[in-house]
Formats: sequence, C-alpha cells, structure tokens
Amino acid sequence: MPNSEIESFVLAALEAAGATLEPLGYSLTDALLPEDLATKLGGAPLLRLTFDSEVAQEDPDAVLVTYGHPLVDSLVEHTLTQRRGFQLYSDLTPDACGLSPDRALNLLNRAVTFQHARPPQFRSSQYILASELSVGFRVRYQSATRVEEFINVWVDAEGTILGDVGPIYTQQPWTFRLPAQWAKVPFTPPDPVDQILTKARAHAEGEAAKRAQEMFASDRAQYDSERARTIAYYEQTMNDLKTKAKTADDTRRDTLDGRYQAALADRDRRLADLENAYTVHHEVFWDYMAWHVFPKLIVSFTVQSRDRQLSVDALYNPLTRTLEPPRCGQCGNPAQDLSWRRTVWVGACCRRER
Repeated sequence: MPNSEIESFVLAALEAAGATLEPLGYSLTDALLPEDLATKLGGAPLLRLTFDSEVAQEDPDAVLVTYGHPLVDSLVEHTLTQRRGFQLYSDLTPDACGLSPDRALNLLNRAVTFQHARPPQFRSSQYILASELSVGFRVRYQSATRVEEFINVWVDAEGTILGDVGPIYTQQPWTFRLPAQWAKVPFTPPDPVDQILTKARAHAEGEAAKRAQEMFASDRAQYDSERARTIAYYEQTMNDLKTKAKTADDTRRDTLDGRYQAALADRDRRLADLENAYTVHHEVFWDYMAWHVFPKLIVSFTVQSRDRQLSVDALYNPLTRTLEPPRCGQCGNPAQDLSWRRTVWVGACCRRER
C-alpha cells in the first residue's frame, strides 16, 4: 500500500471507529481513541501520528506510521472484523461534473448500440451519489525466493469489477466527510455485502495466479535446462540397465529389473521435486477496503424502437469522463448492444436474435 493510501486508510479507519482527529500540520495528526478501541489496538488513547519520515524527525512525540506498522495491521484486522470499510468522499464541484446534451449523446452512441431503433435523444440528467469499493490485497509469492506484491481491486456496489481505474481515482481529492455541495443529493449508503467482497477476492486470486505464471515463465529456460539434464541422465542409466538385462541370466535379470524400476521411480520423484521448486506458490491476504463516494449523473435518453417511445438511463462518471453502459434488464450486467424485449432492454448476453 503506498504511503498516501496508508494515511487515508489509517485516519479514515480511526474516525470510523469513533476516534477524534485533530490535524496539526502537514502529515501530522493527533488522534484521541475511545477506550475500547485503544485497548483493542494495544496502545495509548492519545496518539500523535505522522506518515512522513521528515516530520517524524522534527517531532519526537510523533509515531511514524508506514507499511507493516503494528497500528496498520491492527486497524486492518479491526476493519475486516467489523466487515465494513471506511468511506472517502469526493470534493468535486458540480461545475466539474457537468455534461452537455450533445456530449451525452456522443458518449452514448460510442458506448451502446440499439437494435431496431432510431438514434437516441437526450431527455434529462440528475445527480446522485455513487459508491465504489476499493479492496486491497497483499499477495505472497513463494518459490526459490519470497516476494510480496499489492493488488488493488475496484468494484461497484452491484459487484462489477471496474478494471484499472485506480490511477485515475487516487489522483482525485478525497475527504473524510460529505462535502456540503452534495448534502442534498440522493444517496443510499453502501453495504459491503459478502458477495461483493467475494467477487473482489476472486478477481485478486485470478490476477495473482496470472502473475505467478509470469514469474514461472521468467525462469522457464533454467527449468527446462535442468529438466532436460535430469531426463537425459536417467534415460542413459535405464538404457544401460536394459542392455545388461538382455544378456543376463534369470537371477541377474531380476536384479537389473528391480534397479530399472527403482531408477524410474527416482526419476519421477526428482522431476516432481524440480517442478515444485520452480512452481510459484501464492497466498492472497486481505489488506484493506474503502468506499469511495462521489457524484455521478443519471442521464436519461428517449429511444424510438419500432412504434414505441422508450426510455433508457446511463450513468456518467465524471472521474473517468465516461458514460457507463446501461445494464441488461435480465442479468444486470453492463451491455453494449441492447434490444427491447417486451418490458426491458436486453443485452446480447441474454437474448437470441429472432
């Protein structure tokens, strides 16, 4: 976890757990912990925290908190035990989130195709507050060496994996409290249900497995060379035993056959040990999770399909400046090809063309 993310996590997690925070300056904060939280974290009720090594040198009372610090580990355990994450709020202004009708139509036409329909028309737009979950995982890879890496998975409140939006989102200004300009915007508080977290973990497991294969591939030439030498050695040994067995008497042949079977078993064992030595084993561990709450625009369009005037909604994300495709009315997944079926828009994923 980068140090800036550690600072966001620690301060937000402390505040969510009931601590009172008082910023004292750049990367320097006093934290007054509730008695039960202080006991659980195993520290004093009043902590002066910094996340910058230079600030720590200037203030001897400050505790330098960085990756691997016991406070971080304790807060991770506490957060996951509570089965909830902390919330960060976007400080974007409404002006920065606006979208003109022409721009909205252009984005929709690039994102979605409507079958058997005329070009859509812009109707209206409305702000909502959306929440997307960032789940961090530590991955420990073990082969001849031990390596740890970090995987960050972004997933929306419906459980859709969002891809690599992290670099865009982490550059945005975030605050621990809902800004006043969004106080009256409709918002349903996020509920980090197990299903969403399970999808995030499954995605992290898949990414970790691919990374393990990449690590194995980087050592493949050496593995192939050692494997070839092992096979060549045992082939020569077993061929020699076969040759000797052809001219041996019955008693000697039985002995040579036994040695042949032993060599064969030894070869298989050595090959298995060699493969295991080069195989990259990995373990995935929860690290943290954070809800990022920010404004989106529900953009409504009118689409004429045959003789019907139909409506369709899409979400505009001002952080990525993209229009998220509408969702299939049957499976709920984002759909880039829609056709009207009786009462809902159905994506190509759930329909058979007539």
